[in-house]
Amino acid sequence: MSVHHSRSIQQEEHRFQGKPAWLDSFLSKTFFDICPVHDHCTNVRNRYCINCNLAVCQNCIASGSHNGHNILKLYRHVYKDVVSVNDMGNYIDCSKIQPYKCNKLWVFSLKPLPHKESGFQADAEHACDYCRRILSDPSLHRYCSLDCKVKAFSRKAKGSDPPFLAVRKRAAAANDDENAAVNREAEEGKRNKRKGTPLRAPLF
Repeated sequence: MSVHHSRSIQQEEHRFQGKPAWLDSFLSKTFFDICPVHDHCTNVRNRYCINCNLAVCQNCIASGSHNGHNILKLYRHVYKDVVSVNDMGNYIDCSKIQPYKCNKLWVFSLKPLPHKESGFQADAEHACDYCRRILSDPSLHRYCSLDCKVKAFSRKAKGSDPPFLAVRKRAAAANDDENAAVNREAEEGKRNKRKGTPLRAPLF
């Protein structure tokens, strides 16, 4: 293997294991306040422009100043900011984060959601790995919010903490290709399956 090829692989692996530069800023933004640019319209800033690192409103988007930019739309769920599972999954690895249902839309919470009583549970097997809040399905999820996974990534105190946050595009593409191939084989199997010769009941 050449030195150049080895360096390219190392750079790609580092990119897979890294954290997007905009992520911390996104999680620290204030949303759903009045847009200072379009305050006469009483529009709230419920969108985030990744390219500009700005919280913006729908009029900011309509003005054309963010054409071609990557935009995340924010929603409110139990008084907390949430983002679509599908949208967020395009930019970071969201595995092991607990999703929530918000008006028929699956979302991730930016910060831990409020829970009944204290929101904490002593049983580590049923709690968020970072903030210790209760998880609805700990067999599938380890974090109750995006912020908890990001902080666990930054801490990396345990071997079980997430090794990466950036989307693993190459691996994801490979999985998509594999799934597509399996689906094609299944469809071909259905088309080529011939009806067997029926067996007659024995005569007595």
